[in-house]
Amino acid sequence: MSIVQNGTTYNIYDSSVNIHNQLPPAIYKVRFSQQSGYSLVYSASNYVLSEKVYGVHEKKVDKVLNAFKKFNRSEGVILSGDKGIGKSLFTKMLSNAALALGYPVVLVEEPTPRLGDFLDSITTECVILFDEFDKTFHDPYGESQV
Repeated sequence: MSIVQNGTTYNIYDSSVNIHNQLPPAIYKVRFSQQSGYSLVYSASNYVLSEKVYGVHEKKVDKVLNAFKKFNRSEGVILSGDKGIGKSLFTKMLSNAALALGYPVVLVEEPTPRLGDFLDSITTECVILFDEFDKTFHDPYGESQV
């Protein structure tokens, strides 16, 4: 049994609770609940690629990861273009390559309050993917809190 205190709340867990100093390499989805706040939910150990890879995707994956290693700051990549040019395939390839290097992948699929603060609280170097950012995080009233 483990008793975990968070502020004035005490939670009791059975022996299946594991404590990690760093987020283990895997794919996680961000979840939010009004009652319990934010959490990362394990999704998979990697992406299974069933598509054939054409073009220079592998070189682009290497370019992104090399840039990430070179700079001592956050690195961002925006993928844009017509449907069917391989953006989703590239993201999966980038995620798998990052996982192979020991970086976890965090997938954000929905806007939630104070999301930026939650992402800032993750101290492990990781890849954060915003899926369909322009559709998911479209806010015509300028109230987005990402």
